[in-house]
Amino acid sequence: MLFGFDTNILILRIPAILLAFTIHEFFHGYVAFCLGDNTAKWQGRLTLNPIKHLDPLGAIMLLLGGFGWAKAVPVNPYNLRHPKRDMALIALAGPVSNFVLAFFALFIFMFLAAVGWLGASTVSMYFVLFFFQLFVVNMGLGLFNLIPMPPLDGSKILAAFLPHHLYWSYTNFRYGFPILILLVMGPQFGINTGINLILGVPMDAFFRGYSFVIERFLGLFF
Repeated sequence: MLFGFDTNILILRIPAILLAFTIHEFFHGYVAFCLGDNTAKWQGRLTLNPIKHLDPLGAIMLLLGGFGWAKAVPVNPYNLRHPKRDMALIALAGPVSNFVLAFFALFIFMFLAAVGWLGASTVSMYFVLFFFQLFVVNMGLGLFNLIPMPPLDGSKILAAFLPHHLYWSYTNFRYGFPILILLVMGPQFGINTGINLILGVPMDAFFRGYSFVIERFLGLFF
């Protein structure tokens, strides 16, 4: 145990976090590139190199608190034909990529468990459990980023539906970051912020839905 956390889980979570962050930010940059903004490409962020996307504080939050963020991919809205709509699409690309990766991670976990890898040996058990952590991390990252609080992706998605006179004041809200820190780290210090309840319900729903589909598919072969 380390500061109340299972050391084995932390070790499995580190590569899962790096992969989740990399996919999340890459698809932000890729969709921006497809919509006409080359900023991410020019700044070397259109890459699968995890170091380019790592935000140390956000990674620590995700590692210890279960929810966090990566270094935001730069986007210049003036390069987009429809800035409000396109910014929402760019923002949505990150969480969606996490949900897709989470599905495949859970699929691999359930497949390997079905063929007996989970209890075959210590090495195989950790290998299988890594994919479950990959599922958890991706779901946590995707759902957390959908919270409509600046500077998270959810705020850009919601902003696309706001009238112009509310758009700028909402997207430039100054107190989003400290509120998010409290949401993430509050439970670790005994502050009941309710974030586990807020995100726990949709995470459970995703898990049940994904599991249902995967079980039906694997049932064709096992």
